[in-house]
Amino acid sequence: MSRIRLFPSGKEVDCADGETVLGALEKAGYALPNNCRAGACGECKIKVRAGQFDQGMVLDMALSPEDRKHGFGLMCMAKPISDVLEIEWGTDDAKPKLFPPRENIYYVVTDKVARTPRITEISMRPLGAPVRYWPGQNMMIGDPGFGIPARCYSIANAPRGDGELTFHVTRADGGVTSAWLHDKVQIGDQVKLSGPYGTFIGDPSVDTPVLCLAAGSGLAPILALTEAALRRNYRPPVTLMFSAKTAADVY
Repeated sequence: MSRIRLFPSGKEVDCADGETVLGALEKAGYALPNNCRAGACGECKIKVRAGQFDQGMVLDMALSPEDRKHGFGLMCMAKPISDVLEIEWGTDDAKPKLFPPRENIYYVVTDKVARTPRITEISMRPLGAPVRYWPGQNMMIGDPGFGIPARCYSIANAPRGDGELTFHVTRADGGVTSAWLHDKVQIGDQVKLSGPYGTFIGDPSVDTPVLCLAAGSGLAPILALTEAALRRNYRPPVTLMFSAKTAADVY
């Protein structure tokens, strides 16, 4: 049995012999960015401050020799072989660090589905590097240069390997941006996004029953948080209460 110590909070997590750092952290309720879980994508790359670990087989494109030289490892494959392995993760109170937002990132619309008479689900994929974000965060969508004010829309899915983002857009009365997204933007169009923003990411160390409250398209960030929790095998019961103005607005 080893212990994983999170820096700078000092929180510690038990790690059974042969267990990966990612697996131990998820079992303890801590969210760590990841995707392939096979040492190929680099999403779970973390700085190891102290201790030894068996990195296992990983691809150089995910963990370069320079990364190894500077103490980084891929936590999806890394297995502690010392009593304590200290890694850089989170803040002083053991909450995740936010990723720095990026400006004017081009995405292409891949799908549009009318979920209710007023809510449309829009999916987009990046033309460049995917945005790194925590479930529950939002992006700014719009094009002020063409008279479309940038507005915040919560991401409705957990991070995925292809970088796809899904948004639930409510048509707002007199809303220029929502009308543009509903009526003008079509599959194949390019759209400018900025972000991620927001701190509605929950507490990944919580290990208690969860009550989620959502109304209308406010369901979007709840779905992202739920998908992420299911991925890391969150065990306590989760109850979702959803409200809408009419039966037709339930989706």
